[in-house]
Amino acid sequence: MRHFLHTWLRPSLLYALVALFVVWTMAPVVWIGTMSVQPEINYVSVPPHLSISDFSLRWATRCCRSRMWLPLSGTA
Repeated sequence: MRHFLHTWLRPSLLYALVALFVVWTMAPVVWIGTMSVQPEINYVSVPPHLSISDFSLRWATRCCRSRMWLPLSGTA
């Protein structure tokens, strides 16, 4: 019985810890990605208001088109 419990419990605990680590690591990335396609009012309100109908890539394209994000030309 002890051998069976040891062979079952150890891998299960390892997989659970790896899953927790992956979720803990990816949650902020998913949150930032979600917030980057929402209007500012949606994430500064308390509680945050997320809506599929407010989904827009306009916020991301505005940042990409900004001169601040363009690479410098003529530099080597």
